[in-house]
Amino acid sequence: MCVRTERAGRGLRTLARHAVAVDLAVGTALACGATWAVTTLPHDHTVVVTMVAALLCTSAVAYRRIAPASAAVVSLTAVAAYQISGHDNQGGFVSLAIVLVGYLVGRRRPPTVVASVALYGLAAVTVVDIDTGFSAPEVLLTWGPLVAAPIGCGVLVARRESLLRQLGDTRARLTDEHALSRAWAVASERTRLARELHDVVAHSVSVMVIQAGAARLLIQSDRAASRESMRTVSTCGRQALEELGTVLGAGTDADQGVAAAVLGLAHLPQLAERAHEAGLSVRLHVDVDVELSADLGIAALRIVQEALTNVVKHSAATTTDVRVMQVDGAIDILVTDGGPGRPAEVDGTGNGLIGMRERVALYGGDFAAGPTGSGGFGVHARLPLGAPHGPAASGSRVEERESHGGPVQLPRRDLRWFDLFASVAWLIALAIDVVTSRHRGWPVGVDLAVVAVMALAGLGRRRVPFLFVLVVGAGALALSGGIAAPQRASVVGFYTVIVGAYSVAAFSGRSRAIAGLGTLLGGVVAATAVQHQPAGVAAGGALLTAAVWIAGRVIREQRELVANLRAANARLVADREQRTLVAVADERLRIAAELQSIVGRLIAVMVSKSDAIGEMLAGPVDVSADALIEIEQSGREALTQLRLTLGVLRSRPQQSVRGRGLGDVPVPTDARVALR
Repeated sequence: MCVRTERAGRGLRTLARHAVAVDLAVGTALACGATWAVTTLPHDHTVVVTMVAALLCTSAVAYRRIAPASAAVVSLTAVAAYQISGHDNQGGFVSLAIVLVGYLVGRRRPPTVVASVALYGLAAVTVVDIDTGFSAPEVLLTWGPLVAAPIGCGVLVARRESLLRQLGDTRARLTDEHALSRAWAVASERTRLARELHDVVAHSVSVMVIQAGAARLLIQSDRAASRESMRTVSTCGRQALEELGTVLGAGTDADQGVAAAVLGLAHLPQLAERAHEAGLSVRLHVDVDVELSADLGIAALRIVQEALTNVVKHSAATTTDVRVMQVDGAIDILVTDGGPGRPAEVDGTGNGLIGMRERVALYGGDFAAGPTGSGGFGVHARLPLGAPHGPAASGSRVEERESHGGPVQLPRRDLRWFDLFASVAWLIALAIDVVTSRHRGWPVGVDLAVVAVMALAGLGRRRVPFLFVLVVGAGALALSGGIAAPQRASVVGFYTVIVGAYSVAAFSGRSRAIAGLGTLLGGVVAATAVQHQPAGVAAGGALLTAAVWIAGRVIREQRELVANLRAANARLVADREQRTLVAVADERLRIAAELQSIVGRLIAVMVSKSDAIGEMLAGPVDVSADALIEIEQSGREALTQLRLTLGVLRSRPQQSVRGRGLGDVPVPTDARVALR
């Protein structure tokens, strides 16, 4: 399907590039044919006018793309003069020129110009008919296939081209959006992992490095305290490895639910105990009556964890207050310390406050951090209970964004009722043509029966177009001695040539379409031969049939392109979620592999060395400070590799965590008291 679509589009583009040259060749051929036709007409004093008018009419085809409206006016004026002066009953070459020029007017010009040209064509046909004896049905039957039908066909093709461009633009936009959506999903997952790992692994490794440094300082004076520090390093290392696997392995809602059961607010006492092992006493107060959702519980825990990590890393405080309360439909978190700040001793990611602020913003909450009145530092976060949370909320925003930029929804209509209505309308029109015709070759009952079969065959023109052409062609041949005589305009002739040629071209495959065209052309030639008409009559009918057939094939090609693009757009939309999930999974696996092979290995080395040093400190064996320095270096290298693996997530300059103010974020009364 894609190959055929590309081939069809390539063919249309090639035709467009050579269109001007083709028009010039067609105009020249029609001019030569019209000149020959003039020589077959009765010669009188108007032959020069007839010749000039024929040349003006047919040569308009050569410049119809440059000035479609002007070419249409010139050709219609010239054909009126041609018919009045030459009385050409066939007019095949000039008629085809009118058809070609009118088609391009409908395709290229705005509606006002199209309507003006159509009305001007009606006036020209009326003038010619007045010269030969006015008949309103004759005017309409001439104006319809000669002027209105080509213009209408051009308008239809123009609309399909516009639709094709819209679908092409939609597909390009969808492709770009999928690339952006994939990149957004990967970046979102990367940021989420960075935030979790910063709060979990970086916290534990920082504590390990600090404890290793404390052990190094106490190794000569207090071996028991140094050994306890080594035990803390081992415990934190094992917990870091376990939580590293939890963060990198949690990909489903069930996994997150299990993680939340362990890592919710119930985990705060363990967090306080770990901070105590690092030398920080935590006064914990939790007053929350409602059961928090999985993601909100983890978010509250991570905020407290990061705040305690900052106290350990950047403050000389020995006591910290942690208050988690339910206040006015929100979870209020307040972490304050009373000690002065100090330079950071551990190289971390430097994004603690930024990460907390972004995490709170993800839940639609408020965040403030800054010095307190007592010389310490405070962090205040408020997380609404009723707001959309975490990835679900961000995902919904992504879906909303993509729905606004999605593909154009095209209406799909059931055309069975339209075909039924059209067949009834044609039956009425054909019956009126039979009753009012003065050229019937059969009794009126026979003619009515034939046109009834022809009209009812229209019900199957979409499903079996070739059979429709056979039925209509046979009926037209049966009526060719009277109503459907080739030299006279009639509803029967219009129905056979226009509807038959278009249907077999637009609704058949290539081979059947060509066979249908051959059948129609053979019918035109057979009808003119039976009636002993000049060759010009056959040429005119054949050219008109071929022109309508070509228009039908062009519309079919465009319809196939539209259908293929619609299907491609649908596939892109259907694959969007799956491709995004695959991209996120790939990014997770890549990050997990790198972190497990580098950061996990370094933490494991720290654990094994701390265990070994702890056993040595339990006995009389002397322990070198260099071994403890290696543990500290491994921790710093693990933090550096963690930062390099996750990438630079924020472009703003890093600032000291103790250099920020509370700003204008509202703080509850009890929080203000604590911060004073």
